[in-house]
Amino acid sequence: MRKIISVLLTGGLIGLLIADSVNAAQTADITVTVTCRMLSVGVDPSSYAFGAVDESSETVASSEITVTNNGNVTEDFEVKLTDPGGWTAVQSGTPGEDQYILGAIFRTSAPTTDDYDDSEDMLSTSFVEGTTAIFAKDGDSDDQKGFSVAASGTRNLWFYFFAPSSTTVATQQSITVTVRATAS
Repeated sequence: MRKIISVLLTGGLIGLLIADSVNAAQTADITVTVTCRMLSVGVDPSSYAFGAVDESSETVASSEITVTNNGNVTEDFEVKLTDPGGWTAVQSGTPGEDQYILGAIFRTSAPTTDDYDDSEDMLSTSFVEGTTAIFAKDGDSDDQKGFSVAASGTRNLWFYFFAPSSTTVATQQSITVTVRATAS
């Protein structure tokens, strides 16, 4: 009996080894896929003109700039400005001679001058990232703000301008605003 069990066990093991070698292949393929993260942002239109404004006046843009996530991942938008020759941006208070304030809010509809907050919405020469409070109107839903923007998503950007109290520059000034996409 032991001999029969031993023969059966040995035969079973040999059968398993033969079956395993029959199923084995000399090669096997593995498919590796990769998608590179692409950060990209677009604006339309690419300029806005406030036109002639009075010294010490405050005004909000009459139309928005559409900012689009042209990348393939969720993005946050950062914003900064570049001063024109002869003027310097300040972020709070009342601008003095040859000083100005340029603010920005991501929002579906037009904000008012009261919606802009000195500590949160005024542009500087350094990139600042949009958040629930920065470049945003308090109380607006997050899907209007400049962060966590899905691929192909858009946000409306509205500018605010507070003119110098006086200026030594009589020609038109051009302030460059740069929007940069970062990974959310």
